Order: sequence, then structure tokens, then C-alpha cells
Amino acid sequence: MQCYSLIYENKEKLFEFISKNKLTNFENILIQVFTGINEYDYIEKLQHTLLEVLPNAKIIGATTSGEILQDQIYDGSTVISISTFLHTKILTTIEYFENSSFELGFNMMQSIQKKALHEKEALKVVISFTDGLNTNAEEYLKGLASVNNEVTVAGGMAGDNSLFIQTYVFNERHISSKGAVSAALFNSKLCVHTDYNFSWQTLGKSHTVQKSDKNRVYLIDNKTAVEFYAYYLGEDIANMLPAVGIEFPIVIQKDGLNIARAVTQKYPDGSLGFAGNVKQGSKIKFGYGNIQLILNQGLLKAERLAQKPIESIFVYSCMARKFLLKEEISNEIKPLQAIAPTSGFFTYGEFFYAHKNTRLLNQSMTILALSENPHKVSKTTKEEQKPFKGQEHLDFHRIQALSHLIGKTSNELEELNATLEKRVHEEVQKSLEKDAILFANARHAQMGEILDMIVHQWRQPLNVFSAGVSSLQVYNTMGLLTDDVFEKTTQQILNNVEFLNDTIKDFRNFFKNSQLKEHIHIDAVVEKSLVLLEPLIKKFGITFIKEITFEKELYICARELIQVLLNIFKNSMDAIEENGIKSSQIHLRIFEENKECVIEISDNAGGIPPELLSSIFEKRFTTKGESHGTGIGLDMSKTLIEKRFQGTLTARNNEHGATFAIRIPLNLNL
Repeated sequence: MQCYSLIYENKEKLFEFISKNKLTNFENILIQVFTGINEYDYIEKLQHTLLEVLPNAKIIGATTSGEILQDQIYDGSTVISISTFLHTKILTTIEYFENSSFELGFNMMQSIQKKALHEKEALKVVISFTDGLNTNAEEYLKGLASVNNEVTVAGGMAGDNSLFIQTYVFNERHISSKGAVSAALFNSKLCVHTDYNFSWQTLGKSHTVQKSDKNRVYLIDNKTAVEFYAYYLGEDIANMLPAVGIEFPIVIQKDGLNIARAVTQKYPDGSLGFAGNVKQGSKIKFGYGNIQLILNQGLLKAERLAQKPIESIFVYSCMARKFLLKEEISNEIKPLQAIAPTSGFFTYGEFFYAHKNTRLLNQSMTILALSENPHKVSKTTKEEQKPFKGQEHLDFHRIQALSHLIGKTSNELEELNATLEKRVHEEVQKSLEKDAILFANARHAQMGEILDMIVHQWRQPLNVFSAGVSSLQVYNTMGLLTDDVFEKTTQQILNNVEFLNDTIKDFRNFFKNSQLKEHIHIDAVVEKSLVLLEPLIKKFGITFIKEITFEKELYICARELIQVLLNIFKNSMDAIEENGIKSSQIHLRIFEENKECVIEISDNAGGIPPELLSSIFEKRFTTKGESHGTGIGLDMSKTLIEKRFQGTLTARNNEHGATFAIRIPLNLNL
């Protein structure tokens, strides 16, 4: 295998180059064309020129965002890389995007597999280029793998010099702005080595992708994707998307790798299209390029590569690396050129194959090294691979120091944020546990109060039982027991038994620890509350006035609303008792206002001291002292109304006392 590369200037110089290197003598020729001239007519003319001089050659090509030849970087030029093989057969295929990127990949590999049936040698490598704007390259690679994941895949997405308008891929006969092209290499003994260099670091805290569909991202941290970029990188950067998107990637942890995703499209709804899929729920960070790390890792990759049998190297590198490294970018390529002839282009996304898995990368440099000779190992020394004269420049050290500072600061902030989040979580849990205990204790206290009410409720019926039984015994002893007396007395006893049964049923339902919702009229909730309070209302001689004009059903947990009503009613009764109010009243109004069910409970117990009015809903606030401070409390009542009913509980003073208002929205499916 031999590899020859040149910058295409004109037909005459190309013919001269081919003649000089006697390339017409070879039967198996693969030509890779990397062109920064993004013109359909130019590409078509170039196809005809190449086939005119090398009619048997197989061609694949792509438009670029920069071209690589030897250790030099070019813009707006055309690099032609010609590989000659002795034992490797080449077939090219082009497929057009129709329904989906996955289907595009599936059809591509199916087409290659069909052609493989006629070849004696096994399929070893597929070099593939897709358009850079229309195809979801990650889905395309999945389509390839669904047919055959045993074959090495290399290549990348076409570019258009960062214009993001239109890209092209082509073979020897056809050109496509929406599709993919591939060169399949058949030779079971072909030595193939792939590698990549990412070496970008993450910056800042983790963010969550809340809504995405494959490679289109809609929401990140409750912001549209464009708003997210504007918030962290500024409005200017957001306005320039997608042109600068590839320089500011997001980084996702995937299969143990940091994989970048670069913006390639901006949509009117504020969503962004990325070069590869961004799964909903993914944790992402912004990435930035650490120049020192990139160059040092590049040198290490080259040292490892030099130990392999290699006759040619093809580089498919992200255009963001060129923008980041600027004049230093050639220093990443030089160690490779020192090993074997090197050519390639700067892409909108790179394909990397390892362990039967082809991944779409961004911000990386991917390497495909080939050799037909398993014994041809580079003799390059480590000294020859050290190209970093730039390390002597002050600017290099400034950038190196800044990258190091950003990396360290980001890590420290992330660690601090994680520590703070953990502490906040722990404190919140402690608070919740305390609140749960307080609520449970208050619930038990309220149960105690209700048991006292039960005693009052049952005292009268039990007296009726006792008196009825005694009267029956007296009438019977005196011989005066008639059927009429017996029926009237037993009916009175049975009526009170029924009353006790109803009361027991109400108490049992109240004590159930259930949060089940039900459709119920509000007056039924009030009646269930008043049954429990009837003895106290009679004891204090309270006039209870009901004014209910609300007739709709609510879908609520009735037991929880009863708890709140009991608490407010009991507070009013306690105030009436403490202040010795004569002619005491509690006025209940229930009506609809502003699409809310409003429950107002007013009393004439003198009101709440103005200096305490703003504090009555605070946790653990009481004016009753420890011996009387029972029940669920106003703070817990407020919590129940806000959290379970999505409503409000407020208090104010009226002319003669206090008024509590509960508002429950009607437009919510509570």
C-alpha cells in the first residue's frame, strides 16, 4: 500500500503528479477528496477530471471546514489523497436520505453487504462521509451497526466552512447534499488501527436536559436551549448560533467516555439541533479545550501509533479544534505525519469505532491507520515526534495557565455545589422528619380532644338507655307495662342506638389514616365536623349560624378538610371560653368567588392581638401554653390547605372577633 496526496490546482498539474508517481499502473485505487470549495459544479468537474486520468479509481469525498495535508492545514482548498493497494478491493456506494437517518445507515450497509457477496475477501473497513446538516449521524451509525457491527467504520460529517448552509458528499459518479457515501475495503489481512483524541474538559455545574427528541433539544434547566446558551454564554453567542455552536459544545458522559455534542441548527421555537443525539434526562456540562492537554495527548497517541504497522494515516478532526488551537493545530498533526503520509479534513462530527461500537464524536480528532504490510513499523523516534515549539511562546503558557485555572476552579465549584446540595438535602430531611413527628403528635392530640367529645356525645344517649331500661323494669314490676309503653320506650332506645352507630361511623372515618379523595358536597363536610363539636357548642351556649350558598361538589380528601375546620372552630371556642363571651356566635359562610370555594369562619371572641396576627401561622406558635396547645395547629392547617388543596388559609380581625378564610380553587382536579 502507498499513499500519495496533493493540493489540487488544475488538471495539468494533477496529470503530471499522477504520471510522475506512475499511479496508472495500479488496479486498486481509492481516492479521497477533501474540498473547501463548496460548489456543485466544481465537484462535478473534479469527478470527471479524476476519472479521465484514473478511470478505474474509486472515489469518495466531502466538503470541509478545513483540509489536512502532511502536517499543514488549509482552508478553501482541495486535498486529493490517492491510496494504492495490492491486495485490497474497493467498492463505493452512495445512498440518499429519504425517511430517516437510521434507514439511511441501514440501506447503506445492506448495499455494501450485497456487494460483499461477490468478493472473495472479507469486508474489513468502511470509510463513510455523511452530509453535515440534514443527517442525524448518530442514527445513521446505528443503522449501519444494525446490519453489521463487526466492521470498522471511520469518517465524519461534511462541513461548509462554518456557514451551516449546505454540504456535499460524493463518489465517482454522484453528488448528494442529503445522504451518505462510503468506501468499503475488502481484505481480511489489512492492518487497521483506530484511535481518537478528545482532551476537552468540562466547565461549570451539571445541567439537566428536560426535553429532547433525538438530536433536537428543547429544554435545559427550565430554559429553551437557545435561552440556556444565552444565559451562560451571552446573547451575542446565542444570536450567532449555529455558526459558533461547534466551539461551545455540551459534554455528556456516555459509555464511560466524555462525548461532546455541537450545535448545528437553530429553530424558531428556541430549540437547537445537535450533531448527535442528546437523550432526555442527560446530565450535561459545557466543554472547553485545554490546549496543553490536547497537544500532550496527541503526542502520546502518536507514540502508541508508531508501534503499529502503518503505511497511511487518515485524520477526520472536528473543526472546533482548528478554531481553538489556531496556529498550534498543525502541532497535533505533525507527530502523525512523522509516522506515515497523513491527510484528512475538519468535520462537523467524527466517527470512531472500538469494541464493536461506532460512536459519533464532536470536538475530537479521529485517526484511521492502514497497512497491507504487517511488518512495516515506523522507525520514528520520540524526538522527531516533538513538534511543540509553541511551548516556548509566552502566549502558549498564558493559555495553558488559564486552562488549568478554569479546570481547577470548575472542579472545586462542582465539589462545593455537591457538598452544599448534600447538606441542604440532609437539613431538609431533618426538617421534614421533625415536621412529620410534630404532625403525628398533633394528630394524636387532636384525637384526644375528639375522644373527649365522644364522651360528651355518648353521655346523653347512655342516660336515655339507663332511664329507659329502668322505666321498663318499674312498669313491669307494677304490672303497668303495656304494649304502647314498651314500644315507645324501646323505640327511644333504638333511636339513640342509631345515633351512637352514626357517631361511631363518623369517628372511625376520621381516625382512618387515609388520603383518599372523594366527590363530596361541602355542607356534608361541615355536618361531619359539627357532629363532633355539638357537645361543646351546647356547653358554651354558642349560636352557630350557617350561610351556605355553594352547592357544587369538591373532589377532595374530606378527612383533611374536617381536620382544618375542627382546628379553626376549636380555636374560636377556646377564645370564647377564655374571654368569657356571653351571647357567643360562630358564623360560617360558604360561597363561590373568583372560581374558588370560599369558607369563612367568624366569631365574636374579641379578635387576635394585632401584634400577633402576622405570626399565628408560624411553626410552633401558640398563645395557649403547653397545657392547652393541642390539635394540628394553624401552621399545619395552612400547610394542608396549601399543599393538599392548592389553596390558601388567611386570618384577619373583624368588628367583634376574628375571621379565618379558606380558599380552594375550582379549576384544579384536586
